[in-house]
Amino acid sequence: MPEDRYLAAYARLWLANVTSVGKHTKTRVYKLFGMNSSGLNTFLPRYLTAQKPPRGFESRRACIHLTSIVPFMQDAQVLHCVVYDNDYGHRDDGGSSGSG
Repeated sequence: MPEDRYLAAYARLWLANVTSVGKHTKTRVYKLFGMNSSGLNTFLPRYLTAQKPPRGFESRRACIHLTSIVPFMQDAQVLHCVVYDNDYGHRDDGGSSGSG
């Protein structure tokens, strides 16, 4: 998003502060920007929102467990079904891009 470029200076300051907290944060990889489907860098936290944990996950330990069981998929796996093969005129998901 174009407006995200204004967050870059703040992001650098935040990153410097968080990595200086201690040895456990110094070498950790933090990703604040990622490429969107238009090829533009986007501020990733814009897609996060606070939510109440589900019943049975009220403690911090339970919430950590909950996030650990959320499946992770690479972008290539997620977007696989929309990648087209122009040489053969079909989509990788088995659908057809031709008219008939």
